[in-house]
Parts: sequence; C-alpha cells; structure tokens
Amino acid sequence: MIFRSSNRLLRQELAQAKVRLRAAQRDAELLRAELETRTNRKKLSREDAERIRLAYDSDGYTQKELADLYGVNPATISRIIRRKYYA
Repeated sequence: MIFRSSNRLLRQELAQAKVRLRAAQRDAELLRAELETRTNRKKLSREDAERIRLAYDSDGYTQKELADLYGVNPATISRIIRRKYYA
C-alpha cells in the first residue's frame, strides 16, 4: 500500500512537471518570435523630439509621463531634453 500511494504521488508530480515544462517551452517560443520581429529602428522623429521638449518645458509633463506616452525608455526622453539626441 505504501508503494502504491507513493508511486501515485510521484506520477502526479511528474505530470505536473510536464505541464509546467510545456508552458515554459511555449513561453520561450513566444519570446523568441517577438525578438525576431523587433527591429532597432528609430521610434521618434525630429518633430516628436521638439514636441517632447515643449511638453517638458512648458506643459509640465514629467520625463516618465513622456516616456510612457511615446513608448520609449525614460533615458531616451532625458537625452532628448538635454539635446544629446535630436540636437
């Protein structure tokens, strides 16, 4: 009896591990596909940079808010404001 119950538990654990492994493999495939479709192209135009500077200087937006609005990293916004990018 003891062996049967421990075997049953082991089979259940193995089945759960297989489910987790399949889910992890599926997630890895999705990430791989996403990385393959990404391109390293510019997301912002010079006009966007000017609008960002104006919004930061006169409209009171924070760098984080602007980064969220334009879908870029806050460091990019900082560099635009400091005229390191799009000077």
